[in-house]
Amino acid sequence: QPGGPMTQRALLYRRAVAILCLVTIALVLAYASRSGNIGKFLNLSYSYEYDYGGRTSLSELSEARNFTLTNWETIRSVAVQFAGANTRLAQQLFTAKEPVLTLSQLELQTPGGHQLNYEQLRTSIANATEPGLAPNIIHYVLTFRRAELQFHELLSLLAAFHLAKPARVFLWHQQPLSGGYWSHLIANVTEPVWERTVVLARRQPPASVYNMPINSWRHRSDLIGLEAVLLFGGLRLDTDVLPMRPASQALRSAETVLGLQHDRGIGSSAYLAKRNSRFLLAWHLCYQLLDDSLPDQHSTLLPFALQSAFPHLAKIEIGGMHKPGWQAAGLRLIYGPPDSPPAWNWRDNWLINLWRRQRELQSPGATLTVDFNSVKQLNSAFGQIARHILFGNSSIQPIAAARTAVSSTSAAVKPTPVKVADQVPGRDYVYAPMNKSYIISQFDKLKSSVRPFSGKYASRINELMVHKLPIVDTSGWRLHSPSGKQYTVAEVQAMTKPTAPYLVPNVAHYVLPFVNPQLQFHHLVCMLSGVWVMRPKFTVIWYAKQPYGEHWEAFKKNLTDSGIWESNVIMINRPVPTKSYSVPMRVKEHQADVIRMEAVLVLGGAYFDIDVITLKPLEPLRRYPFTIGRETGGGLCNGVFLAAANSTFMCMWYVTYQVLDDGIWAAHSVTYPNTLCPMYSEHCHIEQESMDRPNWTGGELPLIYGPVRKWDWRKKNYVMHLWYRFHGKQYNMETIKYVDSTLGDMFRYVLYGNSTLVKKTKPT
Repeated sequence: QPGGPMTQRALLYRRAVAILCLVTIALVLAYASRSGNIGKFLNLSYSYEYDYGGRTSLSELSEARNFTLTNWETIRSVAVQFAGANTRLAQQLFTAKEPVLTLSQLELQTPGGHQLNYEQLRTSIANATEPGLAPNIIHYVLTFRRAELQFHELLSLLAAFHLAKPARVFLWHQQPLSGGYWSHLIANVTEPVWERTVVLARRQPPASVYNMPINSWRHRSDLIGLEAVLLFGGLRLDTDVLPMRPASQALRSAETVLGLQHDRGIGSSAYLAKRNSRFLLAWHLCYQLLDDSLPDQHSTLLPFALQSAFPHLAKIEIGGMHKPGWQAAGLRLIYGPPDSPPAWNWRDNWLINLWRRQRELQSPGATLTVDFNSVKQLNSAFGQIARHILFGNSSIQPIAAARTAVSSTSAAVKPTPVKVADQVPGRDYVYAPMNKSYIISQFDKLKSSVRPFSGKYASRINELMVHKLPIVDTSGWRLHSPSGKQYTVAEVQAMTKPTAPYLVPNVAHYVLPFVNPQLQFHHLVCMLSGVWVMRPKFTVIWYAKQPYGEHWEAFKKNLTDSGIWESNVIMINRPVPTKSYSVPMRVKEHQADVIRMEAVLVLGGAYFDIDVITLKPLEPLRRYPFTIGRETGGGLCNGVFLAAANSTFMCMWYVTYQVLDDGIWAAHSVTYPNTLCPMYSEHCHIEQESMDRPNWTGGELPLIYGPVRKWDWRKKNYVMHLWYRFHGKQYNMETIKYVDSTLGDMFRYVLYGNSTLVKKTKPT
């Protein structure tokens, strides 16, 4: 009875149910332990035996298992030949008859941050692959010791996307990828292809295999590549191997394809296999006797011996993968002046191995330290190959004239006579000469165009607008690192110089509030988005008073903990301007306008208001000399823009600030550039939706702050101006989890890598 004493029968019934549950759990755990699923759920090593999925048939599974079991003794005898110090212990060490993979803490996601389910991904790849063929997938194991992409790695990845055209590219890595070449790669692969094709496979490098310790990074990389192809199938490539065309049907129909590196060795830097390849299963089992001190035994000599023992399992590709070889004669064919007629036609190769490490060992100091410009005239097969990948033309190309140091008084360029006022001492544009003659030729046109926006100065335009070139007084600037190391303007200009093919330096500028420099939460999120989404070479922080507050400290801590606070941040203290040229200026927004314009004129880069959130890398926009976004039909917005140092449009725009009417809101910063930009469209690029939309109007502001998700910011926006003054609410790291709006989605994306709204649970 309710509330009454429990009857004897009910008590016995409950005990029976409890015992039955315990027995059931014990049986499940026993089965899971036997099958390896416990390890799978706990991100530990697990048996490969139960990890087949997708289109794998029962006969295929049975055949793979039967092969390793039936041929275990032969596989062990091959492994013993290359066991080194482990030879004597072979009988005790070589006990596993099925591979045990080491996939600790594996994370799979798209570049946009969408998490991928391991089993579903394997199934979708299998279902998209024609029966009997290896998947059209390329696996790269990127170095686990640095995050920044190098030039040869960029070449290989660009070749993959543009020449080999795989359905998927797996990038196996440990830390987030970065650097100018990484940004260039993203910018040169169309967004739908990038998001659809790339799988960011993040995992810990294995510290052991079959309980054998691994300290060699080469062995770790070899093992990661081997397990990647075992799990998914496809083509495994070192990052100095260039795929020059898709793998043929004949190659993909083989269970495994290996390349002959020399007469007794297989190249582990490139091989193609179907998922569950029996040869790769056997190769993996041989790692039970790995001697970590021997560099080439398991990666080159052992697979050759294994193929000799099981020739029916792996096809040997003689010339199309590793020719020419790593010996001196082969390296000369790649890097030396080309013979006539050429002794090696690189166009015949399916893959080209650059043998980067071997070249450095044979020629100390010889590295692939070329760039987009120098490779244009590199007279070698490597130069031809690189130009074919980068420019679609292998011929030697002219190099653009180097940018030389030109000051306002330099005799290197014959100057057009100008007034003394235009010769400004101390303004030394180190790498970005100004197009003075053109700007001066447009002076009268500029005066006419700015007159309607000059307010009370319209009648005095000829009197006030006398400087034909921009004047920037840097004498009050104090440039320094966060720790206080002092820089000159010229030094920072040299540090921030852009690299080809970009015109705009990879630099982010933020101007902190100079009345009250206490950062708010939304400032923190927006600045972090600039650092981690744009990934600039330098973040330049302009300030008049020392910033403070918990969010400033959080910003510093984030960058300090990441190791980039001192190396990637430049602080510039400068006075707040009270004049624009000769006219007085008291409105703080206009003062901030002048600061940002002078910052980008002198250093180049991307300027962001501190309520602008960065959502995608900006590399496509860095190819234009000047980029600005549309705010409304009648105005552009200077809350975010990109420009090369001394860009022609910036120079002309800033010249017109000689007649800034401080009493008119947004005339020079919004409505006038909307007139000026179409007049000089070759010097000014307008982004219609990707920077300042949704805008501040009543019809669009709810798209940012309301609960209805009608604006697809992931597809449309490089950045988004938040117009935060119209919102005003403040959040923190906890409350932002529950904000049901596009703003909440974007902030969570930046802070946590996941835009999902957290639902508040009611207390029980």
